[in-house]
Amino acid sequence: YLKNKPLSSPAWGLAHFVNIFLRAVGQPAFVNNPLLGLIILVAIFLPHWEVGLGCVLGGGVATLTELLLGLHPWGLVTSGVAPFNGVLVGTVISLLYPAVYHTDRTPEMWVAIFLGAVTSVFFASAF
Repeated sequence: YLKNKPLSSPAWGLAHFVNIFLRAVGQPAFVNNPLLGLIILVAIFLPHWEVGLGCVLGGGVATLTELLLGLHPWGLVTSGVAPFNGVLVGTVISLLYPAVYHTDRTPEMWVAIFLGAVTSVFFASAF
């Protein structure tokens, strides 16, 4: 449905962003469906809301970076393949940071998620 909608329009641009982000959330489970991506995101939020927030931050930053820079073919972007590494970065860092460093989640962790999500888009374009 969004294939012919303009990305430059504010309303359709937001719809594209949400669609790509939710597909990216589903990609680690081999799901290319925004509705199932939403269900997976809710499931991530249920046990630890901070991990869900890390997933949203990492995936959102990676999706936004990809939309702004356009490093991947549009087909990989719309299926969520291009930004899904940011979802993994945000989820894994926010989950393991307290266990590895024996501390609570700190502002440094959120900065690491942000930088890791941006970097993941560049690394994914290298392969």
